[in-house]
Amino acid sequence: MDSSMLEAARKTSKTCQIEGCHEITVGSRTALCRKHRNNRYKQNYKKKKRRAQGSDEMQNESIESQLAEEKCLMEQKYASMLQQVLAEKQLELLQSEKVIQALRAHQKKVKENKIKEIQERKVKKEQEPPKEDTDQGNTHYVYFQE
Repeated sequence: MDSSMLEAARKTSKTCQIEGCHEITVGSRTALCRKHRNNRYKQNYKKKKRRAQGSDEMQNESIESQLAEEKCLMEQKYASMLQQVLAEKQLELLQSEKVIQALRAHQKKVKENKIKEIQERKVKKEQEPPKEDTDQGNTHYVYFQE
């Protein structure tokens, strides 16, 4: 009877699910031998631990990224304020009497120089002899017959 009970126990017992492993399973929940069941528990524990560490690191990274974004925004605001102040100062400077007088004097000089150039061109044209076209009237046409 002992041998028949052993055979019945072997038939009801399961072997490990892992390929190549012929050990008999220990627990009723999982069809794994003791070695593979312990390995699976270790893997699950390591995964949970990594997830917990990853979430802590992600929180630190998110805080750092938020600080970097805020710093960038502050720099942009400061830069836009500087640009606004510079634009106002530039406008004030351009509207000052000294600058207006200097610009008018420069415009006057440019206008005078342009007038001189135009007059010089007119004088040069008048002094040059007129160009004669040597080809006028000397055009010959050749007709081909087929």
